[in-house]
Amino acid sequence: MTRTSAVCGRVISATRAIALLPIVLFASACSPYIYQKEVGLFGKGVDDSIASFEELKQMERERRVAQRNENLKKQGATILTSPECDQLRRKYEAGFKERARNVLTEADYEACQVAPTGQPRVDPLLPNLTAMGEGLRRYAAALGAVTNAEDATQFQSAFTEFNSSVTGLLKAVNQELAEKNRQKFDAIAGLVYQAGIAYLNQRRFNALQKAVNDTHPVIKTAAELMAEGAFSMYGPEISKSEERLDQLQSAAASKTGDDYVRAWQALNAERDMYVELFRKSPVGVFQKLVETHEALRKSVSDPGNTDQIQQVLTNAKAFQASAQTALQAFKKNGKAREAVGGGR
Repeated sequence: MTRTSAVCGRVISATRAIALLPIVLFASACSPYIYQKEVGLFGKGVDDSIASFEELKQMERERRVAQRNENLKKQGATILTSPECDQLRRKYEAGFKERARNVLTEADYEACQVAPTGQPRVDPLLPNLTAMGEGLRRYAAALGAVTNAEDATQFQSAFTEFNSSVTGLLKAVNQELAEKNRQKFDAIAGLVYQAGIAYLNQRRFNALQKAVNDTHPVIKTAAELMAEGAFSMYGPEISKSEERLDQLQSAAASKTGDDYVRAWQALNAERDMYVELFRKSPVGVFQKLVETHEALRKSVSDPGNTDQIQQVLTNAKAFQASAQTALQAFKKNGKAREAVGGGR
């Protein structure tokens, strides 16, 4: 399809003086490839990878709760409310005096916590990473809306949502970069709706081309920051599994007979879970997100290269499969941990 498209412009120019109607008909047959299937798979992969990240956050919360409770038993720390709890009343009263309404937000409520003194907060709120995840979701969905718009109204609406999603994503990325003392991104120019372009497919392709090229550095950085967050939260899970593996291995050394067989089976099962943690780590999923987006960027920049279109599809399928695998791994490991805990 794209090789035909590459020739279309030259043929239309050469025949421009012949007749308008044949040119219009020919041009419709030369519509550029707009990557609907690839962008759809990319979006599904983003959804699943962010879902696995949310599962990871829940695992991290459970780990922190267990650690806090263990520390409480040892230290007998005093239980106190956070200073933000005192601020709730002041902000509440100030809002009614100034605007006659409740100005408290969900963030205000979340900031009011009851915790032992000297203990870290249990909830890994990670506001920037959470916002980045939502931004990546909205970005992928907006790309899909651009490529699937069936008329001018839908197309213009897709532009609005794309610009909004990129603005939100850029804000979250820059906030995280600022906290890490890294250089922030400048503003990204949004997509501009151009009603004067003649053909819908051409407009969709042009929008897709500008979108993925302009936003790729931000998408890449967002994915890398998400991977860093996943790595820091995933490490304790790996350490915990490794510790269980060592304990089972030590215990198996003194077993004989049926006890030896059971010990070997338990050790082997823990080994499988340990290996699966590495194989299905969400850190790798975010790298695949970058690779898939890069393949899309290269392909739309060289639409005459049919091999690149096939590579985009291959990457999109691999990314979607990897993201789904990571998500399922979290759910499977969660059930396995529950089973082990219940057995004890």
